[in-house]
Amino acid sequence: MIGRRIRALREAKGWSQDDLARRAKLTKPYVSMLETGERKQPSLPALRRLAKVLDEAGVFVVPEKRERYVCCHVALLIPSSQAELVLYEFLRLRDLWGRTQIELKGSSLDEAQIAAVVELLLKFDVIVRVVAIDMAEHTEAAVTQFVKQMEELRDRWRALPNQLFVQSLTAIILVKDAIQTGTLYYCQRLPQELAEFRWVIDAKDRKITDFEKLWTTVILPVLESQSVTTPLVFSTGADYSHFRRFFYDEATADPEARQHVEWLRQLVGPRETFNGVDLRKLLEEHRAFANSQNNLGVQLVDVIGSAFFRALNGTLAQKAWARLGALLVKEAPATIHFIALSAAGRPAGVTAVEHPSAEIVRQIEAQARSMWP
Repeated sequence: MIGRRIRALREAKGWSQDDLARRAKLTKPYVSMLETGERKQPSLPALRRLAKVLDEAGVFVVPEKRERYVCCHVALLIPSSQAELVLYEFLRLRDLWGRTQIELKGSSLDEAQIAAVVELLLKFDVIVRVVAIDMAEHTEAAVTQFVKQMEELRDRWRALPNQLFVQSLTAIILVKDAIQTGTLYYCQRLPQELAEFRWVIDAKDRKITDFEKLWTTVILPVLESQSVTTPLVFSTGADYSHFRRFFYDEATADPEARQHVEWLRQLVGPRETFNGVDLRKLLEEHRAFANSQNNLGVQLVDVIGSAFFRALNGTLAQKAWARLGALLVKEAPATIHFIALSAAGRPAGVTAVEHPSAEIVRQIEAQARSMWP
């Protein structure tokens, strides 16, 4: 239930219920009722205030009233050769604003400051990927039904509260998008960057939570099973020489890799041979959960995630997100990857005229860069 999520996020920040109530402009009894489950769902205004102080991209729960509530998962891809300079420039920008606190939250920035961060990132070869879902287009019953329909890893999924299930699902889709977009984009521009992938994930607690453990154990088998039927797309003639270390051939694989291939064969059916990308190596070679208080990169992603969250929910002025789309790479059929969990919800892709975010999405996507140089 959402109360467990709110309490976990609050305790991760070391706040009391009084602290959270004061920051979110709610009463302590209201916060207490949410955490104990006495109140099942917060109102939309309360939900937005809680999201602002607890989790900048939204808390992935169905709002009490059927209004727009778009939640996002955002990935920021930074070439390792540019990462140090990107973070240095971000630190300088923070200093110019007179920000003395260790942790900078995107919700605390005004429109001009968000625009400044976007302009900073546009000086570098960075990519932003966004997966979004409008929770107001779903019901708790619809989300629960979707969870029940999952064929793979059903017991693990079912153990999650609905909001954490939705959050983990969008995260998995985001990682897949990031791998595909990143490899296609950089093989044509900075192929040496494909020699290694360093994943830094925003930790939601002082220790690795059960949700984060699930995320790391579920993402690999889900992506591997999907990759058999929908493998990565490669660009003919592009430079994959640095990425070649992630290729594997069943005939020359080590015993552990061959055992893993046998698991895949049982999952998807008999095949003569399995050759492709070693997703285990790509995902697990360099992966860390980092506390945003101590990691500038996570803070930078938080700013961009907050910008998309606020823009898509109509709470950020256009001047702040006017150039946000230039951080994206154009994709078909939609650059911002919207998902829906049931046929009863809106179809995937929010370009439908009736959706409140449709015009904002069109304006953002119109500025996306081409995949091809």
